[in-house]
Amino acid sequence: MKQRKTIQTLSWTLIFGLATSGIACAANAGPYWVSLFDGETLAGWHQEGDGDWVVEDGAIVGKTQKAAKLYGLLVSDEVYSDFTLRLKFKSLKGNSGFYIRMVVEKPDKAHGLQIEVDPRHNSGGIYESYRRAWVSKPTEKSQHEYFKPDEWNDLEIAADGGDVTVKVNGVISAQVTDDPSRPAGQLAMQMHSGNEMLVMFKDIEIHQGSKSNPIKSYGKIDHIQPNAQGEIVLSALAAQTDRGQFAYVSGWDALKFYSDNGEAVWKLERVKPGTYDVFLEWSATSDYAGNVIVLQAGGKQLESPIESTGSSQVYRIKQIGRLTLEPGTESITLKAPQLNVRELRLVPVPL
Repeated sequence: MKQRKTIQTLSWTLIFGLATSGIACAANAGPYWVSLFDGETLAGWHQEGDGDWVVEDGAIVGKTQKAAKLYGLLVSDEVYSDFTLRLKFKSLKGNSGFYIRMVVEKPDKAHGLQIEVDPRHNSGGIYESYRRAWVSKPTEKSQHEYFKPDEWNDLEIAADGGDVTVKVNGVISAQVTDDPSRPAGQLAMQMHSGNEMLVMFKDIEIHQGSKSNPIKSYGKIDHIQPNAQGEIVLSALAAQTDRGQFAYVSGWDALKFYSDNGEAVWKLERVKPGTYDVFLEWSATSDYAGNVIVLQAGGKQLESPIESTGSSQVYRIKQIGRLTLEPGTESITLKAPQLNVRELRLVPVPL
């Protein structure tokens, strides 16, 4: 009887020990990381522009033997919003970078925040291509303290809403707070045009945030004025709409046009008359490829058929034509049946 009690006591002790050990392991397991690179193929990524992306010795290698005319991009198939991402990089020749929350303007432009990757200068800084240029630029002194030239470096990027923090080898290299850049998009590795390139990336993994994106108020801006460059930026959130014919696209700050007759209207102020190149940021599934958008301003009108972006979650930027704004133009109206639209941007054509 005593022996049976002893065995029973040992059994309960073992079970309790395993249970508490499991709890401890779960508590210390940390966030759930997903690999974005299998070490053998480019599955999950696709190429845009020039240059060759290959897999060698468990790393993604971007290389050109001579200066390429176009940028070389390796773009993720998937779209990401809030996340922490970590990888290792080695930069030996030419200027490179790693993009977050980007969209492609074919054939080779990446719009979004770029984390600089360079053999000698500014690695770990944040740069916005085709918009603001340097957003957070490290000093030569600070880079010297964390960057290892010609060696593997650890890169960590934490993106939470408008807050983005970059660490290189465990040291904060760049940081922005409440940044107005795009809230979601694809990832991309870059090879700079005009450079002979040799850059490597490996051990790419991501932990995605779980919080939902709050629905923002839209249609609250009374009038749109040109920015410092004279561009007229028509964001979806600034549009005046009939709410019954539109839906807010959470995570993208975009509008879904449900009706063929639905109109989004932007009221203008202090706009300079002249001719503008018109750029559209949109997404569309294959079901709605070929739908025609109509942009009207005063007595002028621009029509353009729109191709599919492959998914409602994959956005693209494209110049859709030119529009002339006459003196006294007070508003711009857009019809975009069954498309998701995040932004229209009118760029003045030089005289």
